Amino acid sequence: MGSPSTATRRVLVIDDDPGYGRMAYRYLQTHGFQARLAPTGTKGQVQIEAFKPEIILLDIHLPDIDGIALYKALKIDPRTRDIPIILITAEVYLDSLLEAAVKGLQAESVFFKGNADMLGLMQRIRETLENPCQKTEPAKVSDKKILIIDDDLEVQDLVRLTLAQKYPHLQFCDRGKEGFHLTLEHRPDLILLDMVMPDLNGIGVFKLLKSHDQTKDIPVLVMTGMPEEGNVIKDAVAMLGASDFVHKPFGEDELLRHVDRLIRSGPTHPPAILEKGPLKLDVKSRSVWICDEPLTNLSPKEFDLLAYLVGKSPAVAKWPEILMNVWGQPVDVSSENCPHEAIEVRSRTLRAKLGEAGCCIVTHKGVGLQFDSGRFRNKPAK
Repeated sequence: MGSPSTATRRVLVIDDDPGYGRMAYRYLQTHGFQARLAPTGTKGQVQIEAFKPEIILLDIHLPDIDGIALYKALKIDPRTRDIPIILITAEVYLDSLLEAAVKGLQAESVFFKGNADMLGLMQRIRETLENPCQKTEPAKVSDKKILIIDDDLEVQDLVRLTLAQKYPHLQFCDRGKEGFHLTLEHRPDLILLDMVMPDLNGIGVFKLLKSHDQTKDIPVLVMTGMPEEGNVIKDAVAMLGASDFVHKPFGEDELLRHVDRLIRSGPTHPPAILEKGPLKLDVKSRSVWICDEPLTNLSPKEFDLLAYLVGKSPAVAKWPEILMNVWGQPVDVSSENCPHEAIEVRSRTLRAKLGEAGCCIVTHKGVGLQFDSGRFRNKPAK
């Protein structure tokens, strides 16, 4: 029978393993605890409201809600943040991501249930109840809204796991066009954007965001896992006005550090004027001047190409970089067989329209294009 100190203590078990859950329930009853069992996170939340447990046994893996995410949610809520929670798991050896997440929670305890040591579990519950931690200080919760546009569900889970406690106003979508429409509708304070998605890639989403007054100043953190593309994406996001860049796989601390900084810095205001040699470009109005004379006959794609080359100057823009950043087509940047014929045709047309300044656009055979302002010489006065 249970001791007087446990006879009225209420314990909630949230575990989808019916064998372990029922065994824990029976042991709790036998040892004098009042016990309830919930097989899902959702039902566990209902039981928390109705049963008002004094301690919770929470499985890390649940069928409907990630156990760690539920833990964070409970520790945010002022009604539940002071309830001790013992995390339970059948995994003796946690993978590195899960282990880091569990350590970061600073939970009251983690109990490995693989050996079905129920007496050990009862002792752990008593010790936790008899030596409660100090009451949790209210977490500093931000009211900022963050939109995550990424079709990788594992990345979505990691972002939710990392940010939910401090930034509870998270919204997720897995399509670029949907992300743009959600941005227009909800006006998030920060966007986390993947570069490769099935319908509209990150470059395309960027262009939509930067072309609308309602969205152009929202800071954007670029996330990408494409191999060997770091410099290419950094060039692209710099040209388009992105705020920061993080490469997958990233750690929780790294992601939170980037997000905190961007939330603090607020809306972005990228430089609107590019000047190099004889050229001056106003990115916002999409205007071009050559030696202070306006050039008005460039097509939208020609302007994009010129702006990219000028912004990257004096470095050479490789064919895959141009195809990704100007045409919005993700390619393997290490490939030597990038289709660049269309770019060369467009560059010849652009040179012709630039007149004497066209000599600044240099083709490096087998490599790409460069804007070299040193090639320009003012026409001698007559």
